[in-house]
Amino acid sequence: MKDLLKEIEMIETSETHSGKINGLERREPNWVLLLLLFLLLIPFFKTSGFEAVSPGLAGFCNGMLAFEAAAFFILDFSTFRVSAFSWAVLAFEVWDNAIAPLLSGNQPPSLFYLSGALGIILLLDLGCRHNFALVLNALSFTFTAFVVLDFILLLLKPSGLAETSNGIVYLFGVRTGFSLVLIPAIAFCVFDDSVRKRKYFSRRTMLCMFCSVLTLIFQWVATGIVELLIIFFFYFLIRRSLKFKPNIWASFLAAVFLDYAIVYLRIQNIFYGLVVTFLHKDLTLTGRTYIWDAVIREINRHPVFGYGADSSVTVLNVQKACHNQWLYLTHESGYIGLALFVFCMLVSFRAAHRYRKTNLYKIFVAMESAVLIATIAEIQLYVPFFYVLLCFPLQWKYAGAIGETSIPAFPHIPVKWRS
Repeated sequence: MKDLLKEIEMIETSETHSGKINGLERREPNWVLLLLLFLLLIPFFKTSGFEAVSPGLAGFCNGMLAFEAAAFFILDFSTFRVSAFSWAVLAFEVWDNAIAPLLSGNQPPSLFYLSGALGIILLLDLGCRHNFALVLNALSFTFTAFVVLDFILLLLKPSGLAETSNGIVYLFGVRTGFSLVLIPAIAFCVFDDSVRKRKYFSRRTMLCMFCSVLTLIFQWVATGIVELLIIFFFYFLIRRSLKFKPNIWASFLAAVFLDYAIVYLRIQNIFYGLVVTFLHKDLTLTGRTYIWDAVIREINRHPVFGYGADSSVTVLNVQKACHNQWLYLTHESGYIGLALFVFCMLVSFRAAHRYRKTNLYKIFVAMESAVLIATIAEIQLYVPFFYVLLCFPLQWKYAGAIGETSIPAFPHIPVKWRS
């Protein structure tokens, strides 16, 4: 009997030490696999700033993107367990890069955008299927490492790493593109804390938030600051009241309505003081309304197939990007391409909505709502992390007891609130 009690005590001690993450057995970190995932993720952070850091680095990352996309495509599709989102993205990319250009005679968009999008969601498919916690930890770690590195370079070289035809570039590319990396970085750090059932944000998450917020403020990236405010608003309501139930469908429809109201109805004219005083913008949103008008005119000329790689428009004899994700998609691949991409998003939101009673869903809605609003003024598809956020809900089935996820907070904020 004494030996039996001793054996039980040893088992309990061992289980307490190892623990579990959402019902999945918690193991000691496999640093070899974590390092491998970190190295595989690096090319997806490639921007025009990489070439300024080291000549040839951007070209090397482009080659790695193509290799990884091809390798993960073979590995993932050979298992016949590909997520519905990956199939939907593949259908969109085939139309965008092959069918539409072939039928219209336009030049197809860059294959490296295709490689980045497909490569990272297939990596997520493969990795989460085998070890969800490790992949999430690797994403959180990699995002934080790059956010801190970008912040340090920003302090050391506030004038930028180099000047290109698109303007001054930093590690994350042009200043207005910072939020395309920083917001997903914050999201996946919070996701990792939630899945680990932490009451408070980890030091990694707080470091990522600290560097991200200061970067956006120092460079005054208005779109990113608006995203932070939206996340804070949602997170405050989620923490403040148990009765608040965020809904991804409502957020999506609200974003679509707001996009239409701003781009077509120019509702921002009503809020003149807010736009000028807070966002430091004029009523044209730094010339974006002129660009949108030009894009809409061109879309009306070629509504079915779009213009392919020629995704810029001429405004006052200057070539300008579309500065609106939905106009950009329609201009590039027509209304069919837009419909296919919206279908990708619907697949993601449908998968997420199945877990609407979980804390992880509430955090996802907060993060994705901010990104959806940002698409009104910026194109989110230059870097592949827009796809990563959309792909993430389809991996939750590998997370174990997802109903036990938490809503972490800053250490000084009480864990429990009265509803």
